[in-house]
Amino acid sequence: MINKWIGIASLGLLGGFSTAQDSTNEVPLELLPIEGAYAFFEAESFVEQTKSETRKWYITKKDSVPDVKPDADPAHFDGADAYVEVLPDTRTNHSEKLINGENFAPQPGKMAILK
Repeated sequence: MINKWIGIASLGLLGGFSTAQDSTNEVPLELLPIEGAYAFFEAESFVEQTKSETRKWYITKKDSVPDVKPDADPAHFDGADAYVEVLPDTRTNHSEKLINGENFAPQPGKMAILK
C-alpha cells in the first residue's frame, strides 16, 4: 500500500484553514498520513467548535494549561505533547448526578462539537 503525506491546510475543499484554535491555545496543523481511503487527524488539530455554550474543548499543552474551573484533575500528558479536554468538569465521578444539557448529552451532536 502506498503511504501518501498530505497537508490538511492545502485541501481547498475543506475551507483553506491553517491552524486549530480555541480561546487560549493554537496548534499548527501537521502533515498527516493517508493510507488508502482513510485520513488520520489529531484531535488537537480541530478547526472549529460549535455548541460550546455550556462546555467547551480546550487544548492542554505542557506550557499552556487552560484556567477553567472546575477541573478535577491536574494536567495529565502521559507521554503526549498536548491533548484535548472538555471543561468545566461538573461531574467527576459516578456518584454525582448526570444533568442533561450541563454535564451530559444523551444524543451525539448536542454539546461541545469539534470539526
